[in-house]
Amino acid sequence: MTKKQLPGLHRRPVAVTVGKNVHVNPTARFGRNVTIGNDVSIGAACHVGDSCVIGDGVKLRSNVTLGRRVTLLGAVTIRNNCVIGNESVLQNCTLQKGVMIGDNANCNSVIMQSGTYIGENFTIYGYSNFAKTTVYALIGDDVSIEHIPHIGGKAPCYIDDGAQIEANWRASDGGIGSDAHIGANCRISLSNIGHGSKIAPTQQCILARFVITLLSVPIVILLTRR
Repeated sequence: MTKKQLPGLHRRPVAVTVGKNVHVNPTARFGRNVTIGNDVSIGAACHVGDSCVIGDGVKLRSNVTLGRRVTLLGAVTIRNNCVIGNESVLQNCTLQKGVMIGDNANCNSVIMQSGTYIGENFTIYGYSNFAKTTVYALIGDDVSIEHIPHIGGKAPCYIDDGAQIEANWRASDGGIGSDAHIGANCRISLSNIGHGSKIAPTQQCILARFVITLLSVPIVILLTRR
């Protein structure tokens, strides 16, 4: 690792710690105390905030914005026009064009489709170490999701603030379908979902004993068996 002068966010060059085989577009801009690992590429018009850590093999396409103290580790690819909030951590993730992630997110083994919006304090752990979770959703603040193979489909689903969604990753193909609306402060256990099951956008999503706000109408969800 060596120190290299790169264009700064504040109009003055800054010293950036840079590894080997790093390719930086001359229009990219950097904050103070940034560390860049080996085999990294950073595209045109990217903005990297203060104290960011960009690990080995990371790829930033054009016009990517990283807030302060963002950490990118493992096989991370972030495509054009994405924004990552302050103090967020992404590991083994792929972000398609135009994804926005709020502050203090923790994302591991996820593919986020174009148009996905994530609020603050978001946590998601991918479906497994071998098959990343695919996300196409509008998600509020303080949401936690674990081991769901897919969220959304041809259209995004909507998850309100404070929801906690969990699943046993062995529940094959269980996921959250397009246009589903999960109300605030819900805790949903998907560990017993059968093959191909989804949380649907209508009253068909009968999975557990709790009250969920679906399209602004309270619905009591009862336990049923196949």
